[in-house]
Amino acid sequence: MAEAKRLLQFSAITVKEIAYSFNFNSAEQFSHFFKKNTKLSPLNYRNQFVDAD
Repeated sequence: MAEAKRLLQFSAITVKEIAYSFNFNSAEQFSHFFKKNTKLSPLNYRNQFVDAD
């Protein structure tokens, strides 16, 4: 989870590419897993840091 958060925060890699790099079968599966653990979707998590800049 920490690595996924780091990639979302500090890289321009798409959510889909991150999902596949962690061996999820789809971006949707990764998004569900991420939201279950953080209460935010991957895009909302990333946008927190984009908006803060």
